[in-house]
Amino acid sequence: MASKRKTPQTWIDAGLAALKSKGPDGVRAETLARDLGATKGSFYWHFKDVPAFHDEVLKAWSAQIQARFEKALGSGDTPVMQLRALAKFRQTPLDSAVRAWAAQDSRAQSAVTRVDKAMLSQISDLLTELDATHPDFPGLIHAALIAAPKKGSHAETLIDLLLVLK
Repeated sequence: MASKRKTPQTWIDAGLAALKSKGPDGVRAETLARDLGATKGSFYWHFKDVPAFHDEVLKAWSAQIQARFEKALGSGDTPVMQLRALAKFRQTPLDSAVRAWAAQDSRAQSAVTRVDKAMLSQISDLLTELDATHPDFPGLIHAALIAAPKKGSHAETLIDLLLVLK
């Protein structure tokens, strides 16, 4: 039986999965080709080179995390409800893998920086609506969301505390 033709999205999805399970070493053309049962030629048919592929993987991750963040924000009707809903946002294993990759790769670092700036901007805008304008508040919330291991952790407590202190 002939194998199904690989699309750029097939490769990107495989790259995201490999990054999550194997780390940065998993997002190499040869490794992915072996995992997909494809040739490296198929990879290079779709991507100019490995850095161009990495850019696409990072774009896909950025879109995923930003969509999850915005979904969390959008689940509340008022700024207070939005902020409390945002406290339920959690990093996924893929997010953690990308952040680990960013420690050793400038492209990944740039993607993480862009995502973090967007998150901080949205948090800051929300806090401004609540007249909670202390300059450290957005960073504290962002750090708590990134570090929060599970629902019910310190992110909810921090947000409640900041709302009282505002």
